[in-house]
Amino acid sequence: MPVKATLKYHVPGLGELKSDLYENSSKAYNLLKENGHIDRLKSIDQLGVIRNVYEGAHHSRWEYVMLQLGVLHRLNTTDFDLGFKPSKGTGLSSNVSIGNNKPTYFEIIQMWILLLNMGHLPGTFSSEKALIKCIKEDSKLQKIVYDSLPSEGTKKYFEKIIENESIYEFHKVLSFFYLIKYKEKYAESDPDLTEYLIKILEYNCIGSYVIDKYQEYDDSDKEAFERARKHLKQIFFKVRQISYLYLDSKYGPTPFNFELETVLINLPEYVNNLFIDGDSYISQSISDFDKLLSATIYLSEDSLQAHGLHVRKTVDHIKNQCIDESIYDSDRLLEFLKDSSNFQYKYSCLEYLDTNTKIKFSINTSLPNNSEYAFDKHDRIFKDILNFDLENCLNTKYGIKECIVSVEPSIKQDTFNIAFSFFKSCTTVKRLEILGELMGDLIRLKELVHKQQIYHVNGFEKIYSKFILYTLNQICRNDCIFKYNNYDVLDLPCIGGFDSTQTSEKLMKFLEESTLINNSRRHELISLGNAIQEVCHNGPILVCPNQIKVLDRKRNELTDIDGIGFGYKDKRLYLLITEAKKQKIGCIADARKQLLLNVNEKLKINCSGINLKEEDIKTTHKNVYCYIPINDEVS
Repeated sequence: MPVKATLKYHVPGLGELKSDLYENSSKAYNLLKENGHIDRLKSIDQLGVIRNVYEGAHHSRWEYVMLQLGVLHRLNTTDFDLGFKPSKGTGLSSNVSIGNNKPTYFEIIQMWILLLNMGHLPGTFSSEKALIKCIKEDSKLQKIVYDSLPSEGTKKYFEKIIENESIYEFHKVLSFFYLIKYKEKYAESDPDLTEYLIKILEYNCIGSYVIDKYQEYDDSDKEAFERARKHLKQIFFKVRQISYLYLDSKYGPTPFNFELETVLINLPEYVNNLFIDGDSYISQSISDFDKLLSATIYLSEDSLQAHGLHVRKTVDHIKNQCIDESIYDSDRLLEFLKDSSNFQYKYSCLEYLDTNTKIKFSINTSLPNNSEYAFDKHDRIFKDILNFDLENCLNTKYGIKECIVSVEPSIKQDTFNIAFSFFKSCTTVKRLEILGELMGDLIRLKELVHKQQIYHVNGFEKIYSKFILYTLNQICRNDCIFKYNNYDVLDLPCIGGFDSTQTSEKLMKFLEESTLINNSRRHELISLGNAIQEVCHNGPILVCPNQIKVLDRKRNELTDIDGIGFGYKDKRLYLLITEAKKQKIGCIADARKQLLLNVNEKLKINCSGINLKEEDIKTTHKNVYCYIPINDEVS
C-alpha cells in the first residue's frame, strides 16, 4: 500500500516522530487541513482551561495528535534502517469492510485520531459542557444539530449523549456535524469522501449500525465486525492513554513523569502487556498513574475552579447568541463553532475567586462487573442524580454572585466531584449561611444516592469529615490547624441527619455495632449523642465521632475537641461542642472550664459575637456542651 504523505513532529524528550499516511488517512488529513482544523489543533491547548491554572501546561492538541500517530506508526513500522522491529500481535495489518472500502486497522485508528480530535473546541471539555448544557435547554438549537446529523444512528447517538449529559463524548457529535457540513464542498472532487469518513466515525461510536442497512451482511458478519471493533478500540485507547500521560505529566504539575521513550525503544516487547492484556501489571500501573493525574491535574481543586468559571462564561455567551438568533441556522452555527474566539478565554481564578475557600468533594461509584448497568454507569448516575439540574439548582440556591459549584464526573466513570468556591465579594455572614445550606444538601444527596440500590457508592462519610474541617477553617482564624485524631487507627464515619433525633439514633446505633472503640472514647461519644438529643434541633445536623486535635502553625498542640457538630436552621449555622471528663470528682467543673477555654481562646472563632459564657454551657450526664449560633455578627 503506497504512502501518500508523511507527517513529522519533534516531541520534547522523544525527538522526531513521524507517521506515514496512506490513501484513506491522507484524505482525512487533507480534509482537516483544507478546512482549517489542523491550524486550529495547533492553537488549541491540549488541557483546555487547565492552562489558565498551570501555565506551563502549554502543549497543543496537535502535539497530542502527532504523538498518537507517532506511537501508532512505531507499532506498525517497517523502518528497519532505523533499527525498529515491527510489533507482532497487534493485528494492525488486518482489514475490515466499511462501505465499499477495506481499510486496515492501522488506517482506521489513524482516521479516528484525526477525526475525533477535529471535534474538540478550544477549552475542550469545559466549552463542550457549556454547549451541551445550552443544547439541552434550547429545543431550537437542539433541533438544528439533530437535523444536521447524517444518519438515524448518529441522531440516536446524539439524543443519548444529550439525555445522559455525556460531556466526554460530545466532541464526537461535533465531528459528525463538521463532516456533513463539508459534504457539498467535496461533491464534485470526491463525492464519496465525507460519507466514507462518517462511516469510519460511526464504526467508533455506534458499531455495527454502519452495516445494518446492507442485506449482504448476516449476524456472523456483525459479530466479527464487533470483535474487530473491540480490538481496535482497545489499541486506540492505549495509544491515546500513553500519549496524554506522557505529555500531561511532562508539562503538568505532577512530581512524576511517564517515561514513554523507554516504551518506544522496546515497543515490540511491550505489545502484549501494554496493548492486549488489560490485566497485566504494566496496564494496571498505567491505570493507577492515570488516576493520579486525574486527581492532581484534570480534576484538581484549581482545575475545577477554572472549569466552572469557563462553563458559566461560555453558557452566557452562547445564550446571548441564541437570544439574537445568530446561531439558529446550521451554517451560522458552523461559523460560530469554528471561531475560536467564542470559546478561548484567558483569565486567572485569582481575579474572581477566594482560593482559600476552594474544596472538592469526591464520590466514588462502582458496580458489579456483571451488572447490566456497568457499561453506562457513569451516564446513568450522572443522569439520575449528579446532573446539570443539580448543578444549576445549587448555584441558583446559593447565589451565582456568591459562589460557584461544579458537578463533574471523572472521564474514567468511577468518581463524581462536587467542586465549591466562594467569590471574593461574598461576605462572611453570607458564607456561613451558604455553608449551612451546603451541609443540608450533602446530607440529602447521600440519602438520595443510597436509595438507588443499583449503585455501590462510598465516600460520603469522607465528604462529611472534609466538610467539618473545612467549616472549622472558615469560622476560625487562620493560625489554627485542625487534624483528626483517630483512636485505634479507626476512621470513624461522620454522621448526618435531618434533625437531632435521627442523628442521635444513627450515632447510638453506630456505637452499638462498633466493638473496637475503647471505653474512654465511647464515653465521649455517648456524651455527644446525649447532647445532640438535648439540643432538639429541627434541621440538618452533622456530627463528627473522631476527636479533633487543634494545632498552631508550628504544629504545637493547643487542645483537642471531644465532640463537635454543626446544625443549620432558619439561615443560621450552629456550632455544637462537647467536653467529657471521666474522673469521679470535679468532672463537671473541669469540663466547663475546658469548654470555655476551647471556645473563647483556643479555637479563635472569627466572629465577634462569639463569647461563650457560663450560662451558655449545658450539662448532660456528667458532661457539658454548648450549642451556639456563629453567624450573628462577624468581626
